[in-house]
Amino acid sequence: MAETRLQALVEAGLDHIQISFQDSREAAANWIAGTKAHAHKIDLSRIICRHKIAFTVNLVIHRQNIDHLEEMISFIEQLAPERMENCPHAILWMGIAQSRRPAAYAGTT
Repeated sequence: MAETRLQALVEAGLDHIQISFQDSREAAANWIAGTKAHAHKIDLSRIICRHKIAFTVNLVIHRQNIDHLEEMISFIEQLAPERMENCPHAILWMGIAQSRRPAAYAGTT
């Protein structure tokens, strides 16, 4: 996203942006995401910080990155978001699967 586009969105009333990072390491993040978006997200994070807008980073935690969780937290801190959330991948998908189950199966495993 270009800075001029973000500025136009802020002027139109946008007051919060949330970006998810799948890993702190670019190759792994791109592989997990299935697209080469990691560098773009870092650039966008820097642009966001130049505007008066709430900024949250979501850190997706899963078996491919849990071994370097401290590194990922340090990476996110360098982006200077106002807030960081973590999203354990297994819990996220389990919740989605549960929400899509027919009502007859609600509460069963």
